[in-house]
Amino acid sequence: MRAGVLVVVVISLTGRVRADGPRAAPMTAEVQGHWERGLAHHAAKRYPEASEEFAACYRLEPRRECLFAWAQAARLGGDCAAAVPLYQQYASADVSAAQADAAQRQIAACAGALAAQAKASTPPPVLTAAAPPHVIHAPARSRWYTDVWGDALTGAGIAALTTSAIVYVTSGRAPSPSAPTYDRYAAQLADARRARTASIVLVGAGASLVAAGLLRYALRSDPPAPRLDVSLAATGVELRWAGAF
Repeated sequence: MRAGVLVVVVISLTGRVRADGPRAAPMTAEVQGHWERGLAHHAAKRYPEASEEFAACYRLEPRRECLFAWAQAARLGGDCAAAVPLYQQYASADVSAAQADAAQRQIAACAGALAAQAKASTPPPVLTAAAPPHVIHAPARSRWYTDVWGDALTGAGIAALTTSAIVYVTSGRAPSPSAPTYDRYAAQLADARRARTASIVLVGAGASLVAAGLLRYALRSDPPAPRLDVSLAATGVELRWAGAF
């Protein structure tokens, strides 16, 4: 079908030229041979061979029908880069407005094909995987109640507070009215006052110890794991124990 269309177009264009201008001279035998072989290749869709025959035809005789057929074969053969200047040369020749418009339409078709080829030949951007974020995991801390110093301080403080409460309650009792003498009565009263003073001191000490224990819990840091190093020395085997307490 494309060969038939090409023949009709060429004949119509040739007829138009002959009608609008001087009648073209007939083809020589050599030119006619290239022309017919070009049409045969075109009909068989051997467009590169057809392009070569039409090119030889045009070089021997710069006929416009050979030029247009050459451009058509080059375009259909996938060589739009060669076809575009041929169409432009044809459109700038002494042709009618319809013939020039036909050439311009083929130029536009080639421009779209060239753009598609350029897009296809452009390599896609290389996508590199982003490096995973570096996550720093905080070392797990031990339970607060496993801190020996915190337990000792808090326990001692609670014991001191308990003792001070007992002493304070005991010291608040009035001296026994059954004391046999005033001196004994006075001595019991003095003992009660001293016990109350001691309980107040114990309250302060116990509160301080509890506060120190709580602060120890809050600011504690896990000691490094104990390490046992074994090395050979001249005097024998050396054992080294390293750790924090």
